[in-house]
Order: sequence, then C-alpha cells, then structure tokens
Amino acid sequence: MIPLISLLVLFADSATAQNICTPKNNISEERVIMPHDPEYFFKPIPLQGEDDPRRDVSVIMDGSNWTIDMKNPENVVQIPGPYDGVPSPDGRFLVMPGSSGGLEFFDRNQLNRSNPKKILDDEDNGSAMLAGVYHSIGMLERNGGDASYRVITDQLTTRGRREMGNLYYKDYNTHTVDGAISFEGNSHPSQPLCSNMMNRYFKLPMLSKDGRQLAAYDVESGTTKIFSISQSNGVSVCNQTRDLGFAAGKVEFSPDGKKITFAMDSHPTDPEAVEWYATPPASKNFNVFVADLENDTMSRVSLNNQGNSYYPSFWYDGSVIYLNQENREDGGTDYSLVRTRFANAPTIPFPRLENLNCSAPSKDFLALTALGSLWSDLCLDLTKPLTMTGLAMQPLALDNKRCRQMVSENWERFTSGREGRTILERLQSDDRTVDPQGLKERMYRGYMSLSQNDLLNACPDVKSNEGHNTVTAGRVKTQVDPNDNPMTLCQQCHTAAAGSRAYDFSNPASLAPHKAKMLTHVMTGFMPRNTPISQERRDRILEWIDKNIPGPAKLPDYEND
Repeated sequence: MIPLISLLVLFADSATAQNICTPKNNISEERVIMPHDPEYFFKPIPLQGEDDPRRDVSVIMDGSNWTIDMKNPENVVQIPGPYDGVPSPDGRFLVMPGSSGGLEFFDRNQLNRSNPKKILDDEDNGSAMLAGVYHSIGMLERNGGDASYRVITDQLTTRGRREMGNLYYKDYNTHTVDGAISFEGNSHPSQPLCSNMMNRYFKLPMLSKDGRQLAAYDVESGTTKIFSISQSNGVSVCNQTRDLGFAAGKVEFSPDGKKITFAMDSHPTDPEAVEWYATPPASKNFNVFVADLENDTMSRVSLNNQGNSYYPSFWYDGSVIYLNQENREDGGTDYSLVRTRFANAPTIPFPRLENLNCSAPSKDFLALTALGSLWSDLCLDLTKPLTMTGLAMQPLALDNKRCRQMVSENWERFTSGREGRTILERLQSDDRTVDPQGLKERMYRGYMSLSQNDLLNACPDVKSNEGHNTVTAGRVKTQVDPNDNPMTLCQQCHTAAAGSRAYDFSNPASLAPHKAKMLTHVMTGFMPRNTPISQERRDRILEWIDKNIPGPAKLPDYEND
C-alpha cells in the first residue's frame, strides 16, 4: 500500500486536488469593503418600518462606534460609545456599556445629530444598574407606541476556585407620547436570568428577538445549547430545548425565533479553541452557518476555505450579513461586510447529537462525514484533531461536480487502504460526554458499509452567484479628541464583571504597579489580545500609559528594539 504521506503529496500536486481543496464557489450577493479594520463587534440595525431607507450596521473601528450604510457605504458616521452598540430588535435604540459599568440607551433617530443625548442612563440607578459585559436585547411585547425591552449581561463571579458565568437581566418599559419616547422608573435591581442554573458556567449568552429564548455555550459539555425562558414562582428559569452538539461562536436568532445563525471553525473544530469575544486569528477558518430548528437542517452560508467569516446576523430582507476576513498574499488582511441569501446555500440534515450515542448513526450522516473524511485526507494537515461536525461541514464548500469527481477518483482507494482508519484515529467527539473510542469504532464500521453511490448522492449542489456586487466604503479619517482616553479598548475586558484582571482606567494612579507590564504587553502586541489595531492606535495607547500612569517618565524606544 502507498504510504499516506505519499498520497497526500501526490494529490496535492494534481490539478484535481487543487480544484477540490480550493473551491471558488461564491453565493454572496453584496460585499462592502470596510474603511477601517473592524475590532470585536458588528450588528445590523433593524429597520423601523418598511419605509425606513436606512441600511445601517453598527461596528467598532479604531476604538470608536460607527454606523456604515450598506446601500451607500460612503455614509460612515461616528456614534457614541467606544464599543458594542447593540440595537434593539425594533431598531428604536442602540444600547452601549457606560463608563461605570451600567448601560446607556440612545434614540436611534438622534444618533446622526451632533452630540446626541442619552434617552436613559442606567448608571443613574447606582447599585440597581445592570452591570456586566456582552449585553443582548429582546423585546418582550409592544402595545401601540409602548414596549417592554429585556436586556441581559454576563457577570462573572468567583466561587471557590472557579469563575462562573452568571446571566442577569433587567426589563425596561417605555411610553411614547406625541412621538417622544420616555422610560418608566427602573430603579429595580437586576435579576438572575436562569435562577435554576446558577452553578452552571455559560459563555456567549444571546437572547432571541422576543426575549423568550437563550443561546449559550455550556463550558461543561463543550457544546452550544438553546434554552426557553419562562417565569416560575416569580423568578426567571431556563429549560434546555436543544443541544447543538458542537461549539459555536456568537449565535443570533431569526426574527421569528425558528432559525439561528453562527460561525464556527470549518476545519478541525476543537471546543477548547473557540474564540469567544475576539476576532478569530488568521490561523483559523471560521465559516457562517444557519440552522433551521423546525426543519432540522443546517446550511453553510460562507464557502471560503481561507480566512474567516464570523459575527453573522439576520438582515432585514431575510438574508444573512457577516464580517469577512481575507488574508492577502502580502501578509495583510482585508475586511468586508458580506450579505448572502442562505436560501441559496448548500443544506444538509442537522447533525443531531443523539446520532453519536446510538449503535449506528444514520446513513445520511455517515455519508456526509465520509465525504468530509475523504476531503480531509486530500487537503488537510492530519496532525490536527477532527470532530464529527467538522467532518460533516467540509463537503458543503464543494460544488456537485467537484464532489462527485472527488468520490469517483478516491473512494475505492480510501476504503481499501488504511486512510479511513487514519482519519478516525484523529476523531474527537464534539460533546465531551460521548465515548470517543466507541464512536470511532461505530463510524469505521459505518464507513465500510457505504457504497460509492451513497457518497455521490450526498454531494451538495452549490449554485455559485458570480454576479455579486462589491463596493468600497471611503476611508474615514477618524477625528480623535486629544482628551479621549484610548484605554476604552482595554476597558472591554479588564473589568471585574468580565472576569479579567480589573483596572480602573479613570484612576491612573492605581495602575502604577502595573505600568511596566502594560507598556511591554502593548509594545510587543500581546495586548490587546486577538484584536488587530493600527500602529497609530497602539502609539496612542502607549502614550496614554506613559503620560498618565505614575512611574518612569520616558517611553521606551520600542521602535528600535
């Protein structure tokens, strides 16, 4: 038998392997190249009625919040706050974290005016404010001009030696009189969202648009789960309705709550390596997916096999919009906003977790993972671990012709040699509760029972959209206030609520013991972690540390080191 490494070299050098490993499919409809590199947040702003002409998205660039008009990308407007301008589901408000840990509400219709005023500052409630990070908003109900909004945040607390993610919520009621919006008194304290699961550790909490469902990553199982939210004896409780069976990034619910979209690494997906709050590094390959929770199907929306597509959201017309990170040959990175109708995306039956616990997974699921195993054998570095979901997602980037060619030319060799066993030896279960050894044996027996026709019938049919529209937003010259504190970027993570080392950047004297370390970490690029920033921005941070924090007055000459 020809050694596996020889086969990999042989196929990598062939035109067939090149076509299979680097698919050129494109189903996107619109692409807006970003005027600046985005940081760790992006959200489309919902329309306020069918006649609303705005097609804005909220994004962080160069340490500030901005909106970009997808229909007129030259219209880039700076808005209040340094990070995370989350829109309400009806597009009436943008909610930002305040400087003291509470939330600030702004009227969406006032944002483009000079010096827009806060319509609500929850920090005014003192200890009753909703503190924490990573806020998410649902709208519980609307009665004419009045509405009730639910906001949740992720508050980390330490219990024993373990940090626990506690989700808290607060409801905000509004009234509208003669077009003017006002909030009811909201000095009531925040409450636990999942009072029945206070000892569970969750990350990436995201509310549905109606505030009745929650998606979150369960650290214990290593998988992303869906919960229903209800009231029981006057307190909020969460009951699991679905375990996706794999680790997903940020989840967003469709307006009707029947679909979700998320990003995950489409190469080997390791639950321990999921990027939580940051831009995925260039070494990853995140793609965007949509899961239909009613019809039990899963679609792959982005088809790139290099770079990352991430932070997906549902657009006003039913399509999906996401950030795309493309690595250039010169070592640089281009970022763009991409809109795609997922109805055109390749779809498979949802890879159900319970399939992995029974004696034999379904033939359809086996065929998909077999296609992924074959593609991985030809195209991947097999020193990395593989997971079931990763295998099932691999073939979705192939058009039908290339997929059938791959099967016809390689499946007989794959099953007659040791390649199938080699792939499965590196297989890891997405869920930590599944016996990996038993899973490998079931999968191997299943592979050996598949015919070539079984795989051919599983090949997806990807219809490429060659007529997509690409536009470029004009480069925006950021007007930097000389009194602005550039440490707002660091403030996102370095708070007690975020579970990191807490720094009080409003009190620089308290940071004196950490000055040398902060300078070193920023100079070497270790901080901000996983967040690309310009050299100008890095210089501003270094200058602020050097001038404002007591200690050695001279900034080290890092450029000549």
